[in-house]
Amino acid sequence: MEAARLLYSGPWVAERTASLSTLLSSNPDAVDPTVRDIVAAGESITAGEAFRGHYRLAELMRQTVELWQRVDVLAFPTTGTTYRIAEVNAAPVALNSNLGYYTNFVNLLDMAAVAIPAGMRSNRTGFGITLIGPADTDNGLLDLAGDYLKLAELPKPPPLDTEKYMETVKLAVVGAHLKDMPLHWQLSSRNASFVGAFETAPSYKLYAMEDTVPPNPALVFSEDGGTSHV
Repeated sequence: MEAARLLYSGPWVAERTASLSTLLSSNPDAVDPTVRDIVAAGESITAGEAFRGHYRLAELMRQTVELWQRVDVLAFPTTGTTYRIAEVNAAPVALNSNLGYYTNFVNLLDMAAVAIPAGMRSNRTGFGITLIGPADTDNGLLDLAGDYLKLAELPKPPPLDTEKYMETVKLAVVGAHLKDMPLHWQLSSRNASFVGAFETAPSYKLYAMEDTVPPNPALVFSEDGGTSHV
């Protein structure tokens, strides 16, 4: 719990503030209001608080090293409850914190985790558990999850309601997913059919992203105008 508080109520908030500082100062309305309020709080966090947070996290890490000498794996609820959308909209910070009650510590404490289904609640909403282990135990956790799912007598998921939905959707792609490009197989392997080549409106700018394999583009809308791209 203390590690989770460091992440969302402690100096690690300032890490998010630093990554969004330019956007927060130039165009704050572009950030979701709830996210903006959380991230803006990082502006008041001092360097001293950041160092104290790192020192405390190091102490907590040493405690987890001792924990893994006695415990093979943790099994926690993925979420302790579930909410309606209107409830989350009314109290987004508090309820999202509740949803991460059993898992918010995982990243800071350098743990591995995998979430798996575990049945239904009495109100017919889905329930799941998260298996947690020390760093680099991903394969072991996946093996354990596989064994659990083979043995668990889980109810079958309800049938999908497809009457109100189209069987297919039209998808526009750019860059490496285009026909005859390196990532097009990710579409064709899912039975996607090529419809045709089209041009964007002349209000986009096309950039080449550095250090991407295969080379990826970034198509960005520009209010100042751009160029039509195929």
